[in-house]
Amino acid sequence: RGWLWLAVVGGEWIPVFQACAWAPPSSTWQSSWKGPSTRRRFQVTAAAAATQESLFHTSDYRARQNHPSSYQESPSYLGPIHFGEQPQPQPQHDPSARPRTGPGTTRSFDQGRERIQRYYVRHNLLGAAANPDPTTTILRPSTPTKLKIHAIVHHLALHNAPVDVKEVCESVEFVLRTRKRLWGAAVQQQRKKQQQQQRKGETNNDSVDEEPAPTATPIQLFDVCCGHGLTGMLFACCYGGDGDKSLQVRLVDRQEPPAHATLRNLLQQVCPWIAGNDRIMYCQADIQSLTSLTELTNTMASSGAEPTTPSNNDDHPRIVISTHACGSLTDRVLVLAVGARDEASSSSPISNNDDAVIPNPPKTAAAAIAVMPCCYTGTSRGTPYGIQRALGGAWAADIQRLYQLQAYGYHVDVATIPRATTPLNRILVGEYKGKS
Repeated sequence: RGWLWLAVVGGEWIPVFQACAWAPPSSTWQSSWKGPSTRRRFQVTAAAAATQESLFHTSDYRARQNHPSSYQESPSYLGPIHFGEQPQPQPQHDPSARPRTGPGTTRSFDQGRERIQRYYVRHNLLGAAANPDPTTTILRPSTPTKLKIHAIVHHLALHNAPVDVKEVCESVEFVLRTRKRLWGAAVQQQRKKQQQQQRKGETNNDSVDEEPAPTATPIQLFDVCCGHGLTGMLFACCYGGDGDKSLQVRLVDRQEPPAHATLRNLLQQVCPWIAGNDRIMYCQADIQSLTSLTELTNTMASSGAEPTTPSNNDDHPRIVISTHACGSLTDRVLVLAVGARDEASSSSPISNNDDAVIPNPPKTAAAAIAVMPCCYTGTSRGTPYGIQRALGGAWAADIQRLYQLQAYGYHVDVATIPRATTPLNRILVGEYKGKS
């Protein structure tokens, strides 16, 4: 008996038969394949299998570039904190007890509700550093990202930062799994705007040689519903370039918690390039009353928080992120990030609730979006009942959000962080490609 395999060779699907339980004589088998129409003989090899496997990926972009090729419900950890993989303590009075590891020893999701220093002390992780002196852990912008993250997390644990280890792990995993895609989409938009400015200058001026080359504006990242703002500040630590290579982080929430100043000072000790309001700025605003990023930046400029003028705010390529914005706040973040590309798209704004509908939204929007939703109660309104019954309310709400982002011209995808950190571990990613 034989199996039918399909292999792609020269852009053409070719059937290949592979014998399983029998092998005919080599001379007879070879002579039967020597005709002019059957001269090509192919065999499924490791190279052919790799070629076929590369065709199946979840993105319109190149396969396996900046994101995985398949969806994983709970991927492996990328950061220094690994929940559920540490040996669990055993009673000291039992001499036969041995530390156990693996899925069976994973504790509940509340295991991270402890200060990061206590977690490090409990697992004997503080003594792993060669030199705990904070004066010798100053990093450079060119330091590899994972080394930065490891040094930052260790520094927070060493100085008893006012943050739970669960929140640190969520922020670290979110940054490591989205930063390349978000930064790449923003850089593409930055180059397009620079080319548009150059063409506009050539049209308005007779002598192009006398005019200086247009300079690209820095990329802005808005961490909406940020809380203490650790996620946004980690992005600022990862990108420490100058000029158009720099990243300006804008933290947005209703009220600035006291922990923000402490965390910012600790991060500045390790990454001194994030100092100054031009790199990190906290804006106290209620996003329920805002309809676009333009309104947000204008509000920041009018209050004196934003150093740039409102007329120049739209020149910045923008990234919008949000981690665990409760319930419908995730939809408000998407409305704030997307706005509308044209008047026709304003008839179907991104919303799962009637109060999130915005009339005549502005024409500016983010180049890249990444949100990790939370509290799905009531957010699946409007999705078909069959989808809610078959996949659940959480997937139904996220599927609706992905379709709406795609309608606004975004290439959408889904990523995850390890489920041992939080059960709400799904990340919705949108990269703007053009009008739908």
